Amino acid sequence: MGGTSGRLNNDIWGWTDSQSGREFALVGRMDGTSFVEVTDPFNPVYIGNLPSHNGGVAVWRDIKVNGDYAYIVADSIAHGLQIFDLTALRDAAPGTNFSNTPGNPDAPNGYHLFHHSSFTGAHNIAINEQTNFAYVVGAASPDRGLRFLDLSNPIKPMEAGVFSADGYTHDTQVTIYNGPDATYDGR
Repeated sequence: MGGTSGRLNNDIWGWTDSQSGREFALVGRMDGTSFVEVTDPFNPVYIGNLPSHNGGVAVWRDIKVNGDYAYIVADSIAHGLQIFDLTALRDAAPGTNFSNTPGNPDAPNGYHLFHHSSFTGAHNIAINEQTNFAYVVGAASPDRGLRFLDLSNPIKPMEAGVFSADGYTHDTQVTIYNGPDATYDGR
């Protein structure tokens, strides 16, 4: 599925194209991300490869989706956040090698990839689609803490806060409370 032979896969997420209903698996590898169409689960089609931001290798890569964008982090390398416009998959021929050179988010001009660099590497990412916020966990440089990113502009996230008092945040689950205790509803 693209990348260097013998590299291991380490994560998977999905995206359904709202225009066509086509379904795609987004597969994290040690050296990048693969895109596989799984609309027909008995006949998956390898669509393409997005190499790691800096060409490096990481044991862990995590991917989450918000709207038509994949947000990709990688642990232990100077990777930052890759932001991939998934609509590029609509017309991509099987076996496409997507460029890992990011475009300018102030003048996108048809680019499919953008980059955010307020941190170097990260272990994981969670996204609350209701609020358009991403939560980057285990973010390196300097603290391995939790970073909050406002995704109102999906290709140009704005850092909205940092929590690093615990020394290291490994994982998170993000939700808006809607339970029996009315004191916390909507939080």
